[in-house]
Amino acid sequence: MRHHRSGHGSSRVALVAPWPLLILLLAAIPAEKLRAVEPAVPTGTATPTMETLDQLHRQIDELRQRVQGMEGKLRDSAAARKGADQARMEAERRLAEGSQEIDQLREQLRARQDTQGELEQRLSEREDVIARLAAERQSLQATNETLGTRVEALQRQLPKAEGGTLTADEARRSAAEAVAAFRAVRRDSEGTQSPAVARSLREAEAQLHRSQFRLASVLAARSLYRVRANDSLALISNRFYGSSAQWRNIFEANRHLLDDPDQLAPGMTLVIP
Repeated sequence: MRHHRSGHGSSRVALVAPWPLLILLLAAIPAEKLRAVEPAVPTGTATPTMETLDQLHRQIDELRQRVQGMEGKLRDSAAARKGADQARMEAERRLAEGSQEIDQLREQLRARQDTQGELEQRLSEREDVIARLAAERQSLQATNETLGTRVEALQRQLPKAEGGTLTADEARRSAAEAVAAFRAVRRDSEGTQSPAVARSLREAEAQLHRSQFRLASVLAARSLYRVRANDSLALISNRFYGSSAQWRNIFEANRHLLDDPDQLAPGMTLVIP
């Protein structure tokens, strides 16, 4: 709003402002301020005085400042709303990204859980295989120990020349035990025709024969001879050596069986040196 004054002391006011804004500004003037302005206008005078116009200008300036302040607040409020909207949109974007990342992590977790389940299944299967192999190993060890015991027993029955550990003394002790069993079964079989007793006698004869065979192997003897009825050491010597004079050698080679030369019994096996 501008003031133009003429050289004759009269004044003319040109209000350079849009009427709607002026009406808005006047409406915003408090009533008490309007009442304070009213006495400055003389009754019946159509043209306001300079003082009245100055007051109006000041009030309009105040209103303009207030409007400008309100407009600044509105701009600040709009900027704040815009910032809040941008912050909300950014938060929503980050929330969406976070949700997507959570979904990806959940998918990875499920995949790892599936992998863990497969690994646990494979581990369980391997543990079963290990347990089975351990049981088989124990069984094989037991079998190996049994076989080792049997091999040792067999080695004790073979001479060193055949890969065994049997000595002449061990072979004689074994044959002595066998002949004692043979004599006991023979005594029990006298005067009986029991098939069981006859079978026991045959088994005792076979055991004595095996024992004497091992002794003959250790001593590298000439041969073995199974005694028949009415045999004597002289007849046996004559059969093998062509002379009865070797009977004593046969007797000495079988002293672990015989206490005297007349103890020969049918079925007994002798070592022929």
